[in-house]
Amino acid sequence: MKVSFYVYGRVQAVMFRKTFCYGAIARKLEAGATNDRSNKERVLCSVAGDRDNIELFLDELQSLATLNSWGASVTNIEMLDVFTEVSRHEITTLNVDHKPRTQDIEFFL
Repeated sequence: MKVSFYVYGRVQAVMFRKTFCYGAIARKLEAGATNDRSNKERVLCSVAGDRDNIELFLDELQSLATLNSWGASVTNIEMLDVFTEVSRHEITTLNVDHKPRTQDIEFFL
């Protein structure tokens, strides 16, 4: 299964993209996320992998009050009809470890 969607909430400047990608890795999914430069409350995300794992991941994105210790949170997910290849995203499950990261963050996702 492959899906792309917008995630709305407190998702920019709070390490959401890295939290998202590490959460996907933990669930054996391929994923990517890109900030929406025109809307600071929205991030474009894509996920590929096992349908059950994706559905569980999406449920957890919306049900957790906070996704990390910086206060990232999701208020809504808008599914899209077109899939954006994971490799086209700024942060992906393949490059997340190569991007600088602040050490004082805990991931809850």
